[in-house]
Order: sequence, then C-alpha cells, then structure tokens
Amino acid sequence: MTDPDEPLFVTLEPPRDGLAGLRARLDAERRRPRRRRWQVAGASALVAGLIVVATIARPAPQSPLPVELDLLRMAVGQLPPPTEVVTLSPDAQATTALQLVPTGNENVVLYLVGSVAGEE
Repeated sequence: MTDPDEPLFVTLEPPRDGLAGLRARLDAERRRPRRRRWQVAGASALVAGLIVVATIARPAPQSPLPVELDLLRMAVGQLPPPTEVVTLSPDAQATTALQLVPTGNENVVLYLVGSVAGEE
C-alpha cells in the first residue's frame, strides 16, 4: 500500500537539452534497432543458407559394414552368421591384410589388421 501522505505522482525533471533534445534522442533510438534488426536478419539468412548448402553438399553416409556382415539381419535370421572368425567382404579382400596374433588365452582371438585405402 502507498502512504497517504506521499504524493500520488512523482515530479519529473525536464529532459536535458529540452524537448528538441529529447525528440532527437528518441529518433536516434528508433533508428538503431532497425539497423540491428536488418543485421540480425541478414546474418540469420546467411547462416540458414550455409546450413542448407552444407546439408546438400554432404555425401550420403556409407554403411560401415558390407551387407554380408549386417549383424541385425543375422540376429533375426535373415542372413547366416559367418563361419570364419574374421570375414572380409570380397571388395575388402584386395585392400586388407589380416595376421593372427598368438595370445596366452584360447578364448581370445586377436588379429592385426592392415588396410590400404582403395582408389576411388
């Protein structure tokens, strides 16, 4: 609640530089946000354009495993599981070398894998 002895309205000091100075400052304030809005809109459009270009220019993701080694299809019974401990697709056999590394545990099978990037 307000104190009944206090005035209802606060007395304001006149604006510095008078009414003309106040109007000039208000006009300057009105112009600033417009410039900023245009700058923000331009920057946003530029970023959106870059995102669209980057999305279009990105190559399609490639499957890390060949279709013959699709573990999900093996789990549901659509593909037979591989009979070998290590299976390479026919395309990878030309560029990949495997060497069995002996270990002290018969339950552990470790291979040294070397690969040379193929020409595309």
